[in-house]
Amino acid sequence: MLDTLGDEYIAVCAPCFPSSGRTLAGGYLLVDGLPLHKTNIAIDPKTPVKTSYIAEIFRSQSKYKVSSLYISDLMDGKHALAAKINALADNDSRIIIIDCITYEDLNLIADAVITSKRKIIAVDPGEFTAALARKIITPINAHERRKILAVVGSVN
Repeated sequence: MLDTLGDEYIAVCAPCFPSSGRTLAGGYLLVDGLPLHKTNIAIDPKTPVKTSYIAEIFRSQSKYKVSSLYISDLMDGKHALAAKINALADNDSRIIIIDCITYEDLNLIADAVITSKRKIIAVDPGEFTAALARKIITPINAHERRKILAVVGSVN
């Protein structure tokens, strides 16, 4: 997607799915409190995962610069987080992974992305995309209309 959409786009990865026990803290993906590499996905016959550190997985699968933002980066609100997203993007990061534990975190990240005014690709299990869509899709009677392209897929 980044190759196709061009240099002005960045990928924002918020892999949190609180209701299914998936959280990202300190850059490590946890499923029901267990690091990803200690779950059944570690022994998946097609795509085994050997690390829980998400940036490492992205770096091994992409040619683009990967950066991370952590829970502490969310503490000062959407404007501070937007500034951090912009600073990373200005420093050539094309993939930004952001810690998230709760639905409130996902909403904050969505607000920060909108505030940053960056063109983004949302990379997540669906909850971040849903939060972002609720915030940017305008009602039919609004003067400005926005659209979202969704690409959904799964190995399983």
